[in-house]
Amino acid sequence: MSSVSMHATLLGATLLGDGRHALPDRIKHVLQHLHLARQTARNCDCDIWDFAVDVPSLREFGVSFTDCRWMICVGYVKQAIETTLVGDPCRSFRAATNLYLTPQTCLVLTDEGSSYLESVLTATESENATSRIQLDEKPIWDRQRNELWYGETLVKKYKLPASNQATVLQAFEEDGWPARIDDPLPPKPNQDSKRRLHDTINSLNRNQRQRSLKFTGDGTGHGVCWEPLS
Repeated sequence: MSSVSMHATLLGATLLGDGRHALPDRIKHVLQHLHLARQTARNCDCDIWDFAVDVPSLREFGVSFTDCRWMICVGYVKQAIETTLVGDPCRSFRAATNLYLTPQTCLVLTDEGSSYLESVLTATESENATSRIQLDEKPIWDRQRNELWYGETLVKKYKLPASNQATVLQAFEEDGWPARIDDPLPPKPNQDSKRRLHDTINSLNRNQRQRSLKFTGDGTGHGVCWEPLS
């Protein structure tokens, strides 16, 4: 693990599917605020330091001094100490020589920080889009063919009668595949309904051509739940 990844993890970042880190919201908000300042400076044809943001203002986003020092050390922001006096025609700064942060310390977003922010936001949106697609996708029970599909995957194909499983799958299909349905199996004399439902759920999970769906009880013995397997 690189030093950047290690410290990002310590600061609370989560790993995305492509190996990049989704920044904690507090840091992401600061970088986005600095990005806005950077873009505003460019739109106004001003020096980026004219729109530098002081650390106390950034701390209102919930970042700690450690967060600020991390952003400096990895090169996502650059720091300087403001020396502007009342009446000066423009803002002025002197170079910071260490990581001691004062109320006059100001930060600007670097090119590297801008690129990193854009890549993380893009990756995060991609992950969210994938999650939305997965949540929106529902199984399909084809009663005529006795086939259970999930997306383009054939999960189960029944060559022999399995009336209890078919009844559960048909109930899900008719209800639009909610997360849970009541036990649809009709009661029978001298049969334990809870045991029968339990056995049916186990059978639904067995012999899937490709493990794509998981069926479970709802904990009461009177309902069936389903969820996709990642």
